[in-house]
Amino acid sequence: MLARAFFLLAVGSVVAACAKAPPPRCADEPGGTQQVESDARVRITTTTMPTDPTAGGRLAGDAKTGPRSMRAVLLLDYSGSMYGGYDKPMTTSCASCKADGTRRNGQPYFFSDPSFQRFMAGLVDAATPAGAALELRALLFNKGLWTFDDGKTVAAPATLTFPWAMSSMSPSDLSRAFAAIPADPFKATGMNADETHIQPAVERAVNAVLAGADEGLIWLVTDNIADQSGGGVSADDARRNLAFYEYLKREPRLQLVYAYPVHDTEQCTWMCGSSL
Repeated sequence: MLARAFFLLAVGSVVAACAKAPPPRCADEPGGTQQVESDARVRITTTTMPTDPTAGGRLAGDAKTGPRSMRAVLLLDYSGSMYGGYDKPMTTSCASCKADGTRRNGQPYFFSDPSFQRFMAGLVDAATPAGAALELRALLFNKGLWTFDDGKTVAAPATLTFPWAMSSMSPSDLSRAFAAIPADPFKATGMNADETHIQPAVERAVNAVLAGADEGLIWLVTDNIADQSGGGVSADDARRNLAFYEYLKREPRLQLVYAYPVHDTEQCTWMCGSSL
């Protein structure tokens, strides 16, 4: 089943690629689905080993001491399905949840909702490693890849800057920064918003993070549907999703991948009972 998710990808330059293996499970590990609540708290956390430590994988560079300088990219899905209640029955008892299946009825996209902005701010703040001098670049992606500096979407340049210094940004600062995202992806990027090109966006992010460092992070928020036809979910989209998962598995520079489904069981919130 295709489910929306928050992905965390740790990247690093490698000398010898690590062999990927299914993550082991501890005997006392709690069962159930990992979830991130709408206030950005992880309800159930699980530590897993994504690589085989006996395979001889070795990171490039010396062991780090003291504060770690690190780059990160936040990729936000900026496609036309990113609104509360997408692909769900209409919630007649809630005036703000007007979607009927894949038809949006005037409710806002996530990006313009203050609750989503606060959620993303709390998530990024909580996920920033303690003691890391982290520089962040937030990008929007659909068919293209976009910056949103000063509230204007511009095609991302070949060489990216990292303007957000996380050590000096509070959750309130982050929330205000996310509020600069243009509210409507179709008005901001045209019909590019009809498609979701996940893997090319991640590939660009990996290259950007490692262009000036040996390690870094990529955060990916998406509805996890690699739609490149603009006609809704199809068998080809499902195959592209599988190809994306294979990319995550085989790309040696991706050292760690976590996926956190985000779901709200309440029917009349900014998520309208859907998932992210």
